Amino acid sequence: MLDDLKLISITTANHLWTANLRGYLMYEIRLSGLCMLILRRKKVDELNLAEKIVDAFGKNKRILEFLVD
Repeated sequence: MLDDLKLISITTANHLWTANLRGYLMYEIRLSGLCMLILRRKKVDELNLAEKIVDAFGKNKRILEFLVD
């Protein structure tokens, strides 16, 4: 249960990707400072999480911010 509280967030412009330690990736759209509903969730099996997320964004590598709690 505590593992779910430790998140890795990667922010690109108005998009927020959040992965918990169990390997589930959640995608949210931030609009006017508010987070809307989670649009999709998928299992991340690879250890290289950042590369997986960049691939999902079509190799758009600009403005990546890594926050680890």
